[in-house]
Amino acid sequence: GSVGSEMCIRDSARECMEKLKELLELERLPERIEAYDISNLGSKYFVGSMVVWQQGRIDHDQFRQFKIYSKVTPDDQFMIKEVLYRRFKHPEWQFPGLILVDGGKPQVSAATKLIDELEKLYNFKLSIIGLAKKQETIVIKTNIDWVEINLPKNSPALQLLQQLRDEAHRFANHYRRQLIRRSTLS
Repeated sequence: GSVGSEMCIRDSARECMEKLKELLELERLPERIEAYDISNLGSKYFVGSMVVWQQGRIDHDQFRQFKIYSKVTPDDQFMIKEVLYRRFKHPEWQFPGLILVDGGKPQVSAATKLIDELEKLYNFKLSIIGLAKKQETIVIKTNIDWVEINLPKNSPALQLLQQLRDEAHRFANHYRRQLIRRSTLS
């Protein structure tokens, strides 16, 4: 990562969280952020990844990989719902203060639909944002409308989100390549 994102993680994690809390109008500091990505580059292997940032650092022990079973054609929105659904079947995993999905309105919309159902079930409140690649736009669905935020490129808060999104992407692609390798060996 860049020097800025390293600083955010080491020196000013608290400031970073406070900035995100303020920007995203969260009820509490996002002490744990989970970032999700789907990898399916036209292959028959569809996977999802979850990466975790907590206590001011990326926590590799908390990373999770998901093989996607519900779809055999690329459909990120459907797949993100499956991954989140399966993630929340684990109440023993600490709940996140913020969920970050790779993508814009379609991905956030899909995730929000599922989370709304889960919130009723588990009686908790979760915040979901997307990070859309083209302009690195933060996408949020409020009760009323969509909000799009573009932070300065040197913002530690943006750099943290980018780093998590990129790590989720890398982790998902790594898992997909592993599955392809295994299948060609057998």
